Amino acid sequence: MPGWTVEDPQEISFDDVREVRVRLVEGEVNVTATDGSTRLEVHKIEGEPLAVSLHDGLLEIGHADLTWGGLTTFVTHRRRHYAAISLSMPESAPLRLGVVSASAVVTGLTADTSVRSVSGDVTLDGITGDVEAESVSGSLEALAITGPVHFSTVSGALTLARARSRRVRVKSVSGDLSVDVVLEAGGQLRADAVSGAVHVSLADPVDATVEVSTVSGRLTSAYDGLREDRSPGRRTLRGRLGGGSGEIRVRTVSGDASLLSRSVE
Repeated sequence: MPGWTVEDPQEISFDDVREVRVRLVEGEVNVTATDGSTRLEVHKIEGEPLAVSLHDGLLEIGHADLTWGGLTTFVTHRRRHYAAISLSMPESAPLRLGVVSASAVVTGLTADTSVRSVSGDVTLDGITGDVEAESVSGSLEALAITGPVHFSTVSGALTLARARSRRVRVKSVSGDLSVDVVLEAGGQLRADAVSGAVHVSLADPVDATVEVSTVSGRLTSAYDGLREDRSPGRRTLRGRLGGGSGEIRVRTVSGDASLLSRSVE
């Protein structure tokens, strides 16, 4: 099994990569799609080296003492764990990315993409496969996503912009949620928060049954066809837009909830 211990800035090329896994503690990681060979560029490294291996098409890059299960409980030792890297990889290869406080940008992949972050900020751009991302306190920002989306955050802000999807699931404890999406016919959108605000912008025309509710926050809607119901401890806007083939559910406890409308660009 080919393997490398990377202690200094360098470039490494790989052939026949079919899946990628990256684990970083501190630093930066930039992942882009390519139709050529896979190439890793290590721009800067401090403290612990990076372990790199390629076996049966699986490329793994990361700090060796950081495990997938230990992302949220990782304790930095006396030596620093810092790396700034760029990775060009096949667009059709699934990616699994985990960071503690490192920032990450992922662009142009068509395969399933999974990202876990503790406090690092994550940006996803132009991904067409299934996208799953979770964060504790780092922000999540996704642009021009066209596949199914499943995002969750504790206190970090979550922004989904210019998306087109049949299935969107976002949830937060105290972080604000902002979702801008073309919901495809028969699609499902669910957004849940505890104390965070939830703002959903839908591209017209909308074809879905709708329920937007809050316990103590404010409710606003750009759609006159929704009626407001009040029950002990909760206010709800509900109704049907268009034929009602899809489903939109927005819920927050103490945060504000809004349903906005925009024209398709």
